[in-house]
Amino acid sequence: MGSALGVPDEKMLALADWEASPLFNETERLALEYADRMTITGRDVDDAVFARLQSVFDDDAIVELTATIAWENASSTFNRALRVESQGLWKPADARSGQDALHVVGDTAGDPAALPPLPGDRGEEAVGILTDEMQRVVREQKLGYVATVCPDGTPNLSPKGTTAVWDENRLVFADIASPRSVANLRANPAVEINVIDPIARKGWRFKGRGVVYDGGAMFDEVVAWYRRNGTASPIRSVALVDVERALPLISPAYERGATEAEVRRRWEDYYLHTLGWGRRGTPEGC
Repeated sequence: MGSALGVPDEKMLALADWEASPLFNETERLALEYADRMTITGRDVDDAVFARLQSVFDDDAIVELTATIAWENASSTFNRALRVESQGLWKPADARSGQDALHVVGDTAGDPAALPPLPGDRGEEAVGILTDEMQRVVREQKLGYVATVCPDGTPNLSPKGTTAVWDENRLVFADIASPRSVANLRANPAVEINVIDPIARKGWRFKGRGVVYDGGAMFDEVVAWYRRNGTASPIRSVALVDVERALPLISPAYERGATEAEVRRRWEDYYLHTLGWGRRGTPEGC
């Protein structure tokens, strides 16, 4: 719909990080802030924000904006509960023209069959949040730092060595020794997963909502996938995370002009020589 109404693709792709993007005017930024406050757990529409809305929009416009945001939230909750997957109703212009794009799963030749199959893939060409680059980083690093919300509102951060890509919109991790993370997700599905390449000092932060499975067909499917990929530890439950936002994590060294090769050399030297780690990633002599 956005593209049909003339909204540039650049704006659509910038929505996940609208606060830092220069593409939105003040009226648009106010509407987006209102949407975030209605949507994100732990945030609220306070009197100051509502007063700003009233200074820009008339009553009819505020009601229409509120109804639209509430409808989209209800639709998202409905679809997530019933496991209704993304229908790919919006694609960037180059994806609509058949070219490889930021959010298109496929190689430069546009042949999805040439890619290694993803768990849960049904052989369809799909459009999702997790780009090829994001998926590469997750697959290579394997370790994700999972932040959930405790009942008292404080954060719980836990490293998960089973972090993996499930499909173009979801990440997954297994509950091998994660009782607090799982309990938090059952009470509050809000979650963020950070995956970092410690040598390149780059990575991604994935924000979304998690669903815990401890039985049934989905649980069996995920556990079977982990078994095929070498995980032998007992798995008590699994958490599938619907990624709603994906934002880059980049070291300030790049802002100062460092190249990736320079950053890599610095941290390879640190781990291999300063800390005395061997080539296989373990301290020498261990």
